[in-house]
Amino acid sequence: MEETKRKCYFVIDLKTVCFILGYLQLILYVVGTVISTCLMIIKLSMMYLYEEQTPKMIENFVRTEMIGLTALPIGIIMSNHTYTLVMGLHADDIVRIAIYLIFASVMLPLITVSTTILPFPTIIATLMIGSDALSIYVINKYYKQIDGVDLNFLWESSD
Repeated sequence: MEETKRKCYFVIDLKTVCFILGYLQLILYVVGTVISTCLMIIKLSMMYLYEEQTPKMIENFVRTEMIGLTALPIGIIMSNHTYTLVMGLHADDIVRIAIYLIFASVMLPLITVSTTILPFPTIIATLMIGSDALSIYVINKYYKQIDGVDLNFLWESSD
């Protein structure tokens, strides 16, 4: 029997779309982590350059530090798991893909809550949440395509 490949929007192979999303997300998290770290360092050094600090400067500094201290660990953790996803896609390793899907499904609400509570710029929050939700959806479709597996095997009892 000839194997048919699933297409995303009838144009691109589903696995190719997973690779594109995985690499874009990896770039997004690595660049975001570097930018947030640089902003924290710049703001911290700027605070020490001025002898007289206004309340507006202090408020701006605290906002940037809160964003940076939240974005740094999220960026590092998500970069590691996105790397696991990309390696799993290259090796067609179901376990690595499942680990990513479970972790990303847990992190999506946490990222949504943290970007809502903290004063994140709207475009960054939208990019983070949107890319996570899209990648979970598409990669789950690809994951179900491989040998017809489903995430339900994790919750089934062995009675």
